[in-house]
Order: sequence, then C-alpha cells, then structure tokens
Amino acid sequence: MRIVVMLLIAVGLLAGCPSKQDRLVSLRTDKREALDKLYAEYGGGDLVVESKKGNQPKPDPGVGGALVQAIGNAIGEADRSLFEEHCLALGGGNRPPILTDKAQNYFAREDVQKRCRKIAALALEVSALERELGVPPQK
Repeated sequence: MRIVVMLLIAVGLLAGCPSKQDRLVSLRTDKREALDKLYAEYGGGDLVVESKKGNQPKPDPGVGGALVQAIGNAIGEADRSLFEEHCLALGGGNRPPILTDKAQNYFAREDVQKRCRKIAALALEVSALERELGVPPQK
C-alpha cells in the first residue's frame, strides 16, 4: 500500500513540474521582458527618441517615405541590439566600450548594473537549456 501511495505522490509531483521546453520558454520570456523594461526606461537611442518626439518631418507615403521608415526602423533595431549586447556584457562582468554619454550615465547606475547581472544570468540559463535540448539559439 505504501508503494502505491508513494507512486501517486511522485506522479502528482511530476505533473506539476514544467518540462525543460516549458522552462526554456519561460526563461526566454523573462529575459525578453526584463530587457524590454530596461530599454524602455533607458528611452532608446537619441535618433529613435527624436523621431518619436515628432521633431522629424513626417515622410510622404510614397516610395521615399517607405525608405525613410525602413531606415528609421533599422536604426532603432541597431540601437536596441547594441543596448542588449552592452547590458549582457556588463552583466557578465565585462567592461564594454560605451559610445554615448547617455549610455555611460545610464549603465553607471548601480540598479541598472544589478538588473543587467540578473539578465546575463538568465541568458546563461537559456543558453545551457538550448544546448541541452539541441535547440538553436534565439535572438
């Protein structure tokens, strides 16, 4: 009778445990949300912020307007990628070069450094699980 009870308890515990795939999704989501929040507080790159403030003329809707929009999107994505790379490097104990005074001031804050360390730890967990599961890394 004890064996049956123990088996039922074990099955119940296993049913409540997330799979490694579920854990990977959860860790990726936690990392992305933490980076999103940090980047939103940072305010994005100067060019991205200026264009969002409406200081730039609105492009006409023609082909030229689409090109201006595409260039703006590319600049925004590059700014975001550099921000994330910097945060992960800083959080991993490295001293990456800083290109702007705004970034230097932001990343000098102790609370930001602490959050980057947490994000870097999440990134390491994600990488380890991806390797273990044979899943290609996601950006």
